[in-house]
Amino acid sequence: MPKRVRDYQDFLNEQLRDPAFASDYLSATALESFEMLPVAMRKVAEAHKMSRVANGAKVNRESLYKTLSANGNPRLDTMAGILDVFGIQLAFLPKSRRQANSRRVGKTKSTASSVRARRKPR
Repeated sequence: MPKRVRDYQDFLNEQLRDPAFASDYLSATALESFEMLPVAMRKVAEAHKMSRVANGAKVNRESLYKTLSANGNPRLDTMAGILDVFGIQLAFLPKSRRQANSRRVGKTKSTASSVRARRKPR
């Protein structure tokens, strides 16, 4: 009996239509790289069908393609409209203490190590 193989893209699109999965996907992308967020939103939009997303977000389809590209720079109200079509809301959360410290340490780590390197041993 032949083994049933499911197309990966069909599986991913089905997952991305789920608001819980899509919100986790977009959150993970935003934590890694804000620059890639429009591209990740485009993948979710494609799973929802671009024309449907454009109509729901009240933008034309061509603008949606440009907005959700690697060079796109979506306005906040456009992002909120697109997320609304996905069934996701935009939320702002306080950073955990650990996240705040890791970002601060990451920026000053090279400075601190260079100061230590320049310090004369006693």
